[in-house]
Amino acid sequence: MPLILAPVGLLGMQHGDGEIHACRAAQAAGIPFTQSTMSICSIEDIAASVDKPFWFQLYVMKDRGFIKALIERAIAAKCSALVLTVDLQVIGSATRTSRTACRCRRNGRCRNCSTSPASPSWVAGVLRASAAASQHRRPRQRF
Repeated sequence: MPLILAPVGLLGMQHGDGEIHACRAAQAAGIPFTQSTMSICSIEDIAASVDKPFWFQLYVMKDRGFIKALIERAIAAKCSALVLTVDLQVIGSATRTSRTACRCRRNGRCRNCSTSPASPSWVAGVLRASAAASQHRRPRQRF
């Protein structure tokens, strides 16, 4: 059994409320859940959907005002721990992903879109969660 459910990259891309379901599962198993800074669900949405406090992972970015706002939101949501991540100074080149993932050309046509989700309910769920989370976020910040 895991000791902690660490931040899972793109969890919200698997299911629009993926972080909420993962947090509930972790709490049912009696282990901490750590929400990613890049989560598709907002801190507030997860806090409203679970019974116990969870942890919040914070990437240290250049925009200190944005960081301060995230910390304040985590405190208001009663997050019980702040997990600082400082290892991502430059976004890396994921060559394995770039060879297998959907690659779109400049004209918008994709070469290999067989890996793209085709379910309308999946698309609707991700868009709904993303729209709700975007109410609490600033535009994308550079690390």
